[in-house]
Amino acid sequence: MRARPRLGPAWALSALGIGGACFVDAPGDDGASTAAVTSTTSTATTATSTTSTSTSTTAASISTSPSTDASSTDASSTASTEGSTTLEGTRGCVDAEFFVDGDGDGFGDPEASVVACDPPPGYVPAPGDCDDGDPDVHPGADELCDDLDNDCDDATDEWSATNTACGGCDMQLAGASVFHRCPTLMDFAGARVACQGRGGDLAIPETPREHDLLAAWIAGNAASWWIGLEDQVNEGDFRWVDGGAPTTTWWAKGEPNNLEDEDCVEVNAATGLWNDAQCGLLRPFLCESPAS
Repeated sequence: MRARPRLGPAWALSALGIGGACFVDAPGDDGASTAAVTSTTSTATTATSTTSTSTSTTAASISTSPSTDASSTDASSTASTEGSTTLEGTRGCVDAEFFVDGDGDGFGDPEASVVACDPPPGYVPAPGDCDDGDPDVHPGADELCDDLDNDCDDATDEWSATNTACGGCDMQLAGASVFHRCPTLMDFAGARVACQGRGGDLAIPETPREHDLLAAWIAGNAASWWIGLEDQVNEGDFRWVDGGAPTTTWWAKGEPNNLEDEDCVEVNAATGLWNDAQCGLLRPFLCESPAS
């Protein structure tokens, strides 16, 4: 430690309020050291401040970086999502129902399906196969006389281009109807049941074209054939089996005459004209069913 300087007369004069010489710290004295320390401290403070500012800036930079990354990530996510939507729209993919096609005939089992964008292997878009184990059975197939529903329309053995005779009856397509010529002898009621089993009822030849077609079809036979006309409900009020009244008739001369309670109508094969007859007589019969 430095020795404290002695106070001379000037100090004494100063203490008494009398002016005297001004004292300045000599170089190397504590004043200069203090100034240096102060300057160093100031510099250190400045440096510290600069460092702090730098650190703050760096921190700000670090703090900003995650935000920028997040925005970038969000933008990328949005772009990715938009890209996905665009791709989906470009593909035009729409979920649809597909049906398993076990027999490879192009029609699937309506009871076995999946919903997908594209059909999985072994699946088809068309349902309706009533026997997915038989490739010859499906909608649109030719009906055969085999006691099977080959075309899946809930009827068996009906007319097709390859099935013109089945169950003892010939079949002929005529517009929206199929006519059946059945030579088996039956009474009127039994004939109706047989025709209903063939998907229709006794024939209703209501137009001249249909009448002429059936008359030509049975021509040359010795028998008369049942058609679907009768007056069993109200005598003299002849009705088709569907309840309608005939608009055109082809009665033979003197008919109907209700001789011996005749309530059912037959067509004479030799003349093509109508006659009322007893419903219990055994006759071949003509049926009519809708064309598939």
